[in-house]
Amino acid sequence: MSKNQIKPTFTTLVAPKSNNISRTDHAIVILSSLFVGTSFVWLPAVYIWLYRKWTKTPDDEGNGKKRRIYRNIIITAALIGIIGPHRNEKFAQIFDCKNWRIVKAWVNYLAYEVISEATHDHNFDMKNDQAILGVAPHGILPFSLGFASLPQIGIDTFGKFRPVAASATRFLPFLRSLMDWAGSIDANRTSIERAIANGDRIGLCPGGIAEMFEGYPKPGRLPDDECVLLKSRKGFVRLALKHKIPLIPVYCFGATKMFKRFQLPVLEKISNFLRISIVLFFGKYGKDGHKCEMIICSKFS
Repeated sequence: MSKNQIKPTFTTLVAPKSNNISRTDHAIVILSSLFVGTSFVWLPAVYIWLYRKWTKTPDDEGNGKKRRIYRNIIITAALIGIIGPHRNEKFAQIFDCKNWRIVKAWVNYLAYEVISEATHDHNFDMKNDQAILGVAPHGILPFSLGFASLPQIGIDTFGKFRPVAASATRFLPFLRSLMDWAGSIDANRTSIERAIANGDRIGLCPGGIAEMFEGYPKPGRLPDDECVLLKSRKGFVRLALKHKIPLIPVYCFGATKMFKRFQLPVLEKISNFLRISIVLFFGKYGKDGHKCEMIICSKFS
């Protein structure tokens, strides 16, 4: 570093409450992971089971009441799935979902920490002024983007913004609800342009699906390597220049350590072609949390 260069100083905006996760938090994380992560299997299975019970129940005087019960459950569940009042952002506000115990358990599990370069432009309010947050890396799942936008501690730190989510998340039970609670935007140019034109603050992972396959165990990568795709992902920069709004670079250490994946090149090709993530991954039930440290850089004008 030359004499004319000033070494940047950093300040801690959010510090982990503890280095060790409690048994209760650990249990909540495991159970919620299984509940949400396997919902695309067990939820359709429940629908099929109810439908079969309904069709196999005789429509006679003795079983008519039971048959009506099955029918009403199926219709109610279908209406909730289609209309989805629980997925509305107002639902999250009314029921204070962003402060639920399950959300706090995940924040504790991640050992959530945010540090920021202490040389911000005082004319810019990071929490309220319109901006585009460029969050990297994506990881197997975009925990960095999700936990910057969903929990109250993230909103208090980064301000309220709308995360850009892949269209495929709309087909995943419960995960869709979480994204809707954060006011997510579909990852297409029209939706993003409309949101910015309306004055919304947005956040996105520029590397997207392709970035998921760049890290270890890809040949030539080491387990601790951090991989980010930016050279060919400049659309968010053009958006910022077009609308004359700042960029806030955010880097999340630990996002790529949450899960491990199997190296299957054919899945990478299919995912990039279909623009949906198809990846075989797994995690571990460690005693301690996986530290998720977010670094906020100074804004780019």
